[in-house]
Amino acid sequence: MSSEEEQKVKRVKIENTQPEQPSESISGLEKSTRPQIPTMTVPQSTTLPLEPTLKPTAGSEEWHTWRKNNHKEVEKRRRETINQGIKELQELLPTQDHNKSQILKRAVEYIKRLKENEDSNIEKWTLEKLITDQAVSELANSNEKLKAELEKTYREAEGWRRAYNQSQEELAELKKRLKK
Repeated sequence: MSSEEEQKVKRVKIENTQPEQPSESISGLEKSTRPQIPTMTVPQSTTLPLEPTLKPTAGSEEWHTWRKNNHKEVEKRRRETINQGIKELQELLPTQDHNKSQILKRAVEYIKRLKENEDSNIEKWTLEKLITDQAVSELANSNEKLKAELEKTYREAEGWRRAYNQSQEELAELKKRLKK
């Protein structure tokens, strides 16, 4: 089998496994079973089902009709894909315009606004992170100074405690001597 024949067989197998659904019933089903989050639909294959007969001879009236019908079908699918994408954009936008050009215009504005907000948030978060890092660094330095001061005070208190204990011992010895 040549590669062209293999491709035809594959197309026929794929087309036979895909159920055909009229476009009107699809839109009715989508509205009733639409999930909360809109999803992008994948356009259908643009190849027409292969007929058991071969293409008409080039230049004949049949051939021109076949090409015209093929072109119409391809264009119809293209328009359906574009319209479906516009409907999905409309659902994502905060405004509910029904004019296709307005939907596209609002989508562009909305995306630009989202990008500006994202850039603004990134700048804000970067600045906040720098300020937080600086504050953490200052607190760490202050903490180290306080630890050093506490250690110094502890050593000093320990020295005073030893001096007190030593003076208590001396006092006790003096009292013993006085009693004798």
